[in-house]
Amino acid sequence: RYDILRNPQRNIMNESMWRKNDEDARKYFIKMMEASNKRNEIKFFESDEDEESASTVFTYNGEDNVPKNIKTVLIGDNASEIKDGAFKDCSELSSFVMNEGLLRIGKNAFENCQKLTNVRLLDVDYIGDEAFLNCSGIASFEMGSNIQHIGMGALKNCSSLVGITIPPNVTFIGDYAFANCSSLKNATIMDGVTKLSAYCFQNCTSLEQVMLPSSIMEVGEGAF
Repeated sequence: RYDILRNPQRNIMNESMWRKNDEDARKYFIKMMEASNKRNEIKFFESDEDEESASTVFTYNGEDNVPKNIKTVLIGDNASEIKDGAFKDCSELSSFVMNEGLLRIGKNAFENCQKLTNVRLLDVDYIGDEAFLNCSGIASFEMGSNIQHIGMGALKNCSSLVGITIPPNVTFIGDYAFANCSSLKNATIMDGVTKLSAYCFQNCTSLEQVMLPSSIMEVGEGAF
């Protein structure tokens, strides 16, 4: 028996599980997907145990109650924001797949998700207070040019983070935004940012290089 789990983000067999009982069927579906260049969106499971692990894939459409045992999150096409505390304490969560319409991440949205390692927020314009607090596994965090608001303590205690670039359209950086990022070595603030908040990089004990643009008008107390 083979199960095919398709990515609902791409409107393909939305959240469906198909079972095929012979090898010919399996080969047919592989051929079909290779032809459509979406082979990487299929997973085959050969046992009930594997199928059980697949249940930890969760499609988020703005729910208030999210299972705590999820490992992968697919952000639904209709979700424009991740609500406050949506994935807080999801200790097994290791990845999430964004949609192009996601604009806002609420406060404490991913707090204590310690298995997250790489985050890319290319369309998001707002990151709430403590959104990634205590995400100690995050080593790479990328923000797109749309970002305007980085909340208080947004990445506080992200102790594996090694570099950060703050894009030019950011108009607000909250206090303690990157505090206690003990592995952070490089911080680049793009031209256009005018203020660094108080204690923004407090206790970033590995910080070696900070690039500040001429647009910076104010550096808050204890920023470094």
